[in-house]
Amino acid sequence: MNRISKQLGFLYALSIIAILMTSIGLQNSDAAAKEDGLFFRQGIALIPEPQQAVFTSEKSILGSSIKINTTVDIDPFIKNLLEMDITLTDRKKGIRQIDLQLLSPEELGFTEKALAEGYKMTIDKKKISIQANTNAGLFYGAQTLLQLIAADGSIPLGEISDWPDLPWRAVHFDSKHHQDRLEYYQEIIPKLASYKINAIVFEIEEIEDKLAYTKHPEIAAQGAFKKQDLRKLADLAHQYYIDFIPLVQGLGHVRYILKHPEYAHLRETPESTWQVCPLKSESFKLLFDLYDEAIEATGTKKYFHIGGDESYDLAQGPQCRKKAEKIGKAGIYLIWLNKVAKHLEKKGLQVIIWDDMVLKFGKENLAKLPKNVVYMRWNYHTDKVKKTALFDAGFKCMIASATQCTTPVFPDYENRLQNIAYFTPSGRDKGALGELCTAWDDSGLNMETFWLGFIASAEYAWSGDKPGLDEYRAKFIRRFYGPNAQDMLTVYNILSQAGNFWNDARGRNFWRRSRMNHPIQFPPLPDEALYFNNEWSEFTSAQSSAYAMNIEAGRLARLYQTAENIILQNLHKNVKNKMNLRVLLSVVRLFKLNTDLLKVRYNLAEAFSAASDFANKGKFSGALAKLGAAQKTLKALIDEKKKTQDFLEKTWQENQYPRDRSDLGRPMPYYVDRDRLHFAELSANYDYLFWIEKTINLNAYLERLQNVSKIYKENSKLSETKTWQNFKAVND
Repeated sequence: MNRISKQLGFLYALSIIAILMTSIGLQNSDAAAKEDGLFFRQGIALIPEPQQAVFTSEKSILGSSIKINTTVDIDPFIKNLLEMDITLTDRKKGIRQIDLQLLSPEELGFTEKALAEGYKMTIDKKKISIQANTNAGLFYGAQTLLQLIAADGSIPLGEISDWPDLPWRAVHFDSKHHQDRLEYYQEIIPKLASYKINAIVFEIEEIEDKLAYTKHPEIAAQGAFKKQDLRKLADLAHQYYIDFIPLVQGLGHVRYILKHPEYAHLRETPESTWQVCPLKSESFKLLFDLYDEAIEATGTKKYFHIGGDESYDLAQGPQCRKKAEKIGKAGIYLIWLNKVAKHLEKKGLQVIIWDDMVLKFGKENLAKLPKNVVYMRWNYHTDKVKKTALFDAGFKCMIASATQCTTPVFPDYENRLQNIAYFTPSGRDKGALGELCTAWDDSGLNMETFWLGFIASAEYAWSGDKPGLDEYRAKFIRRFYGPNAQDMLTVYNILSQAGNFWNDARGRNFWRRSRMNHPIQFPPLPDEALYFNNEWSEFTSAQSSAYAMNIEAGRLARLYQTAENIILQNLHKNVKNKMNLRVLLSVVRLFKLNTDLLKVRYNLAEAFSAASDFANKGKFSGALAKLGAAQKTLKALIDEKKKTQDFLEKTWQENQYPRDRSDLGRPMPYYVDRDRLHFAELSANYDYLFWIEKTINLNAYLERLQNVSKIYKENSKLSETKTWQNFKAVND
């Protein structure tokens, strides 16, 4: 088998094996560990599942008006929320009263753990009562009530007693390679709160900072949020009982600082922008300025995330290396961590830090770790918390799962949901204080693709032992898109595996320096005599893996067409979250463009091989017909690529600012630093999603093909004339 076929065969086999292994693992884990939800079989899609509830088969209906009774110590926003969002009918009879009550711990009868956000709800034929010890509990009771009310105003009768497994349930906004619009964040904050998410970790920087610092304005990206902008978001989040927590990297991941010449002297090593030197006092002066402005912008009251992970350059510089000979690398890291934690403690804040570096330093250093730090155990590829040294030693710990790692275009939800659904209750059982669902921007996805995982984290951080993943998926579709949505599970099933195929077919992480592979290439053009490379002739053989890849591309193209049709049908229905559907449509079309690209590559090789055979036999018209068909196929691909990219850019900019902000002074340099190249750093605009098409340069390839055809056509006319003249001479 030739080199091209071997490469394609390996990638094809790898993708199929991965899909099969993932499916097997999901089925076994899902069947073994989860209980059925309480109500879904009764047609009630509550997310998250309540801890305890009993509903009867009876229903009541909300009347034409509702009186909501509160006292002065109840947050008026909760009453306003119910008045705005509750579904009323024109019935004169039915439920006409909602009582919101704050009770003492003794009256409520909850454990201490359940008091902070727990609630009780009773629904009878004429009245609804929500009781809690805190306004947060009443707020979450109100959110459950709003989910229980059907579109026709009916509601089941029964009782709920509910509280969260984990007191801190956060999602991650990562703005490395894009910047979502302020109004988009304002739209999704209430949506997150409706699923009982109570914290947002906003990662402000790494490539370029998205906060316009006043003390160090040169660090900020063009168009970065002003402090008052972020404060608007934070104030809105607090209104919805969501903490708004900044994540400002300050040891590694600091390219946003060290790429600027005025801060180059703070580098751990002169050639790397990855990490600051923690022995230079100016490093801390700068970091503390940034921290203080981030605190001002977000109004955070309890936590501040400082990153601290992947500090690869630790003790590599001359100053730190010499010091490390006495105190070790762990000692260098602890200098940084203790100073930062002490500064933020003076601000009344507790530090959160990724724990991967700490766990490398050995048990002998655990006793030296500061106690006023929360250590976040992150793992995106396992079901259980396995590295438990910090838990076992009694440190404050949290866990982090992921709705997105590095899969391009669309998350690999077969693995992502598995991680969220099982890693989260495992952390709860180890004593974690909370869970963060990360959403990494390394591959530059649209944030609208993250909802299936974000809401799963809300589900399993609140009540982690139920439901099973199949039930969760069905609940998500009904709750997120509404009861009129049809076949959206099919769309998610198709898309959840599509990113891996897209990745593998295009070169499998070809943008990562540590895992370089050759991206997809088009066949070389025939020469003027239509000689075609023999290796590429073998490419079209029915025995080659390229042939199998072409068949698979055709199969997937049909699946993607099915997904596109489903989305288009739902866009014409009375469903919720139509912007999300448009984003999914842009993703489906991008995946389909990839299969079209694979098929065109195969068809071109086949056409060039056939044209070469015709030319060898002197069949000029047959050769020209094959070249003409190749041009037509290529033109169709170019047109499809333009339509796909135009639609994607238009759709994604509904919730994102343009990636290239050169209109504001200078382009965002997503791709300027190559210390750790991410997929989304390939370009400052959306070209990174069309990088193969860009590197092939389809228009130039077509132009060269047209030129080959033109020259061959002219030569063939001469050859035909010469052949006729020879024929006449012989016969005369």
